[in-house]
Amino acid sequence: MIKQKKSAKSAQPVNSVDNETKPPKLSTAPKQEIPKELDSKQIAEVGFWKGLYAQIPDYRTFRHEDGRAKMKIFTDLPNREGQGLDVGCGLISIFERFSNTVVAIDPLVAEYRKIADMPDTERVKYLCASGENIPFEDNHFDYVCCVNVIDHTPHPKKMAEEIARVLKPGGLLFFEVNFDDNLAPPHYFLWDQDIVAEHFKDILTLKSKHTERNNVDFQYLFHAIYEKPNA
Repeated sequence: MIKQKKSAKSAQPVNSVDNETKPPKLSTAPKQEIPKELDSKQIAEVGFWKGLYAQIPDYRTFRHEDGRAKMKIFTDLPNREGQGLDVGCGLISIFERFSNTVVAIDPLVAEYRKIADMPDTERVKYLCASGENIPFEDNHFDYVCCVNVIDHTPHPKKMAEEIARVLKPGGLLFFEVNFDDNLAPPHYFLWDQDIVAEHFKDILTLKSKHTERNNVDFQYLFHAIYEKPNA
């Protein structure tokens, strides 16, 4: 299990919601970037989620449980204070059932909304945008979640740089990627710890990491928390 090292400047996890305190307002973003045509990888991605949605009777509950599983790994992430960014949110953000205030971006949001109901709420706002071109100013977010996403982009270095750009100094990145033996249809590259280190070593500071074997899919799951250094 990953645990964040505490420091005087680190935001502390929140275990409950103060009903008397209004959450921070979600940021206003530029016009959403809806792709005119999907490439083969994006078609495979939409097909994966569409098939999963068709197979599971109560998909939203399933997605919420998936979020709970992730939060057991990233114990400082659920109900965290501040403005968060969910990069590559997929078909329903894992933050829906938590009190986090996040902008959930994915270049395929428009396609996902054809499959399932994904309304904006007071705390979760969906935005059709790519992690390679995040439509927010520098030093904007208190934390970023990038879970099982970076292997789904043809430009992972650009995504890593964009995440670092929009994080505030002292902000945290909660990161997960699969270490697969074979390339799946929606994936662009195979990843390992050396490749991860190469993408983040010059822009974010590694705080902790954890790798475990997934005996269901027979792959390794790499989890890490990174911090943006103070200027």
